[in-house]
Amino acid sequence: MISKRSEVAIRYAEVIPSEEIRGFENQGEEATLGYSRYLNGHRIKIQGNFGYGWANNEWILRNTSNFWFGVFQVEFGI
Repeated sequence: MISKRSEVAIRYAEVIPSEEIRGFENQGEEATLGYSRYLNGHRIKIQGNFGYGWANNEWILRNTSNFWFGVFQVEFGI
């Protein structure tokens, strides 16, 4: 956490298909950088993520299976 109300997160994920479906599904990986801000204690959270996904260990930008993505969300708690 940066402060009591702000948080930075780094995430990496990898999916490796089993032998039965490897011919139909690619290996996939994602790296994400995110930021969260809490309001009204922890009752409201505003969160944004930005990341890059790639397939079959080919992380270069010109690969057509690769993609950039972004997410914005607001959570309300009780």
